[in-house]
Amino acid sequence: MSKNLSISFAKLCRSYVKIADRFQQLDVEYMTLRSKIAPLLKQLNTYKEAIASLKRENGDLQAELDTMKAKYEELKPFEELLSPELQDLLQEAEDQIDLVDQTFNEIDRDRDPDLSEDDKALIEAFKSDPEAFSLPDLNSLSSSTQNSSSMNGSSGVANATSPEMSQSTS
Repeated sequence: MSKNLSISFAKLCRSYVKIADRFQQLDVEYMTLRSKIAPLLKQLNTYKEAIASLKRENGDLQAELDTMKAKYEELKPFEELLSPELQDLLQEAEDQIDLVDQTFNEIDRDRDPDLSEDDKALIEAFKSDPEAFSLPDLNSLSSSTQNSSSMNGSSGVANATSPEMSQSTS
């Protein structure tokens, strides 16, 4: 028995040494892993913050995209204005506006380019004093001419012609 006991004790001691070696080896590996895990955790936090930042940026970009879509939908009815036919019509309208502007500029420079200077002066005189160009009242003229014709013995029609009327007929 004592031999058995000594064999068992030796066996137990060898097993204990093996376990101690194994424990020391595991402890070294554990410390190595722990030293490697800290930088990984730091990187994980960095990636987590980057993902959160990207999510915020994605949210901002999504909101901007939604705003752009809304603006596009508002402007979509005007899209047909970009068609070549409407562009041609717009160009033609702009050309017509230019012609109208040129016409107004010419009118501002010379309102009546086909009239002579005398005709223009006559029109200006009419604008400034239209009463000078009105015909006399024939009723009042004929009553005064009847009075004078009865005195002169001439007919009222002959006296009803004024110098202005004789100028306009000649």
